[in-house]
Amino acid sequence: MRTRHGPAGATDVMSAQELVACLCQEGDQHLALGEPPLATAFYLAAFSCHAPSALRSVRAALAEARGAPVVATLEAWCRGDSQIPAVHWDGMAVASLTGALASAFLGALYPDHPAAVLHSLAGLLAHGHHGEVVRRCDALLGTHSQQALELQLTRALALVLSGEPAGEGVASYLQAFATSASRTVAFIRTHQQPYVPTLLRTLWSHVSGHPKATDSTGQQDTHCQGLLAALAPETPWSDTLSPEALLLRGSYEECLVASSRALQSDLTGGGPPGERRATLLVTRAAAALLTGGRAPDVLQDLHEAFRESPCAARRQFQAVLSAADQERVRSQAQEAADQGFARFQEAVRGRRELREDVGRELLAPVTCALRVLLRVAPPGARPALGTRLVECLLLAGDVAGARALGERLLRPRRAGDRAGERAPLLALRGFCALHKGDVGRAREDFQAVVARGPPSPEGCTRALCGRGLVRVLAGSARRC
Repeated sequence: MRTRHGPAGATDVMSAQELVACLCQEGDQHLALGEPPLATAFYLAAFSCHAPSALRSVRAALAEARGAPVVATLEAWCRGDSQIPAVHWDGMAVASLTGALASAFLGALYPDHPAAVLHSLAGLLAHGHHGEVVRRCDALLGTHSQQALELQLTRALALVLSGEPAGEGVASYLQAFATSASRTVAFIRTHQQPYVPTLLRTLWSHVSGHPKATDSTGQQDTHCQGLLAALAPETPWSDTLSPEALLLRGSYEECLVASSRALQSDLTGGGPPGERRATLLVTRAAAALLTGGRAPDVLQDLHEAFRESPCAARRQFQAVLSAADQERVRSQAQEAADQGFARFQEAVRGRRELREDVGRELLAPVTCALRVLLRVAPPGARPALGTRLVECLLLAGDVAGARALGERLLRPRRAGDRAGERAPLLALRGFCALHKGDVGRAREDFQAVVARGPPSPEGCTRALCGRGLVRVLAGSARRC
């Protein structure tokens, strides 16, 4: 749902179907102007909002024989041959347009389309049906020549994940890479990203198992090194003692030592210092996680890595940790945040005077854990985490930081923002304003919260919202 503002401040709510109609209309206009990628991106955004309505609109365009460029564009995105352009509507960026979503959209338009087949195979892989994927790919390779490379890579991944000797799966990957390096890498990044850490470890095991290459293995090892470098360009694969190589080889203790040594050195190399440092910090955090190290050390390294270079840290996080290990990080961060906040609450209850600052230092690990969670949690969980971080910053005495983050989170970023998601942030911003003596701003925010309905009862700051409003209004009444 999206709020629209009408004359004289009146508001009404835009339904998902209305939003789809607006996005499809934008797509129609770009298609008429000869801009198929932008048109298709708007159709895809509409599909992500309300699939049935979007499918009706786009099928109407296809029936008018205007849809061939749209289908061709979706096919290219499914193969990873081109990037999905960023689109904006009503002043907001439309996010979450991915190759997987393009596959689902194309499959919904044409259920027998090869992209739909790949989408169903991806679902089987996600549920662990590796043998079924291999059998289906074997049957389809003879009838889907245009998707032969993609089917070959899907079959190769199923073999790698099946637990059987990985030689056949690796050989299929390297054959595909030799046939078309760019398409192979694009497909892996678009459709197999959750499995990249497993694939990297498998490729590294393969190439490190041939210390003395023969004529028969030399070319294969060259392709293997090339695929490793393409999937993880930040990693010095030629150096068998590099932290990244030690990590993927399973030498976690040695990786911890090598990472720490490299972080202490001024000559880290490998690109801009910030990006290289972020990569090393994530590598050390991964090694600590995999050795069962202390969660605070893991989270502190990840926090510093994302502060140094968010993009490099995210790439390395996804490259060296499997989906299961990434979930372990999220669980550890959530547990650290919950336990740390509980300790702070106990310290508050034990104060002789409620307004004392004793115990604020207990919130430092909480804010660290929440900052990490904000970087690695699914998009749907981030609004609540952001609100919790604003609350902790305010309670820790960082009023400026809390207010700045609150302001950023309150900016509309997507269609469908619910009023209830904004109420806690408005309440917290009101308390930040009170701390700074900005009574007018506080009154506006507290009144907006009351107008939207009571905020969530969770969290001691939000629970005091009504009292803060009474305090502000009482002060205003006395001045009158």
